[in-house]
Amino acid sequence: MASAARRAPENPKPDSSLSARSDNYMFAIYYTYFHPAHPILPPWNLFQQAHLPLYLKQVVEFIAAHFTPTAPNETYRHTIVGTVLKQAPEPEKVQALLLLCIVLHSRTEHVESKNCLATAVDLAFELGLNRAFYAETESPNDPIRAECLRRTWWELFIIEGLLKSFGVQHICRTALKPLEVLLPCEESTFREGLISPIPQTLSEFDARVFAEREPGFSSYTYRIDAVRILNWALDIREMTGSHENLIEVIDARIASWFLNLPSSKAELLRPDGSVNEIMFQACIIVNIASIHLNFSRSGLMSSSAVATDVICSHQTSPKDSAFSHHSHATKAVRAANEISSLAAISSPVEKHTPLLTCAVALSCIVQLAVVKAGQMSDATRDRICLNLGVLRSMGRTWAISKTTMQKAKAVARDVLALGTQPPVDLFDFTTLLDLNEEVLMDGSIL
Repeated sequence: MASAARRAPENPKPDSSLSARSDNYMFAIYYTYFHPAHPILPPWNLFQQAHLPLYLKQVVEFIAAHFTPTAPNETYRHTIVGTVLKQAPEPEKVQALLLLCIVLHSRTEHVESKNCLATAVDLAFELGLNRAFYAETESPNDPIRAECLRRTWWELFIIEGLLKSFGVQHICRTALKPLEVLLPCEESTFREGLISPIPQTLSEFDARVFAEREPGFSSYTYRIDAVRILNWALDIREMTGSHENLIEVIDARIASWFLNLPSSKAELLRPDGSVNEIMFQACIIVNIASIHLNFSRSGLMSSSAVATDVICSHQTSPKDSAFSHHSHATKAVRAANEISSLAAISSPVEKHTPLLTCAVALSCIVQLAVVKAGQMSDATRDRICLNLGVLRSMGRTWAISKTTMQKAKAVARDVLALGTQPPVDLFDFTTLLDLNEEVLMDGSIL
């Protein structure tokens, strides 16, 4: 697969007469490779009319620079965070900080990424983005901007949940507020600018299963619901005691989520061969939730060495369960395998969210644990190879993918070479994702 840095945008295509450093070229790169995974800015065809502030456009250019060798991203990096932080409070500043959080995390600049996210959440609360009708009140005559503001709040909710699952965040402040913001529309509707004057609510979504004729909900809504499930799984993982009833409830929610997907959402590949990136992420997230719920109760991680920093530096420990370890192990392995299968969907991996890295690493951890438990198979080996290939491809663009691939390969070499001789409790999985302060702060990884 060709490097993302060597690709030209497929759609939209910038005017060939433009310099590779021109604004339009960089905007086109951003909308080709990054926007579909985190679509909080106006659609490409409406971008120029949106009159976004200069600092937000500079953030767009900074992100785009990671996908093209003609505009070194370090040119933007030295000043971009400071430029955004000094801006006056407004929703576009929240968007800029949120986008910076994602890209800085993907550059392994985790401390500054956390700071950007914390500032974005603080500002969102200050402005009232979490209020039900803030977007409509703020932009009564601009439905596109109102939709972007709704998406910005929900994207904060999603990113906080994901980073908590990766061990970067310890609390999701957005999840502590009533989830009353109206729901985002479908991506095709967003692109066409045909925003409904009466957006749907989360209460309507929760009641969809009981409706005589189920109303359609956007892919973005299913992604939001996936993070709700993830947050529940994370919360119960941190509780002391068995809480078997709660485990059963969350397990049922995970199964129900997949069983109640309409056919239009269950099929991730579109007729033109492109991937529904938002539903792709939603499916990944629910499988992450299943691993968090089941892996620590599976018997596959049976020592403190395995438990420490096993999931993207998030500390956990093996849990007792009234259910069989085999049942939990089966569900954890199934979810890990599903993440591998999703990663294999035909699409340039550079177009997926860079946060896919930690999901793939989590899949690797579970599969390597299976090998160490003495259950090696060709299929497991092939999935590990697939995961490493995804990390390799993404590593051409994102430092976190490159670093994770190197660690995963080193661990996989040891595991596959040693076979099943040493007991699983002598193996330290922390070397796979040892995102300690030295690594997190090391800007030379690129």
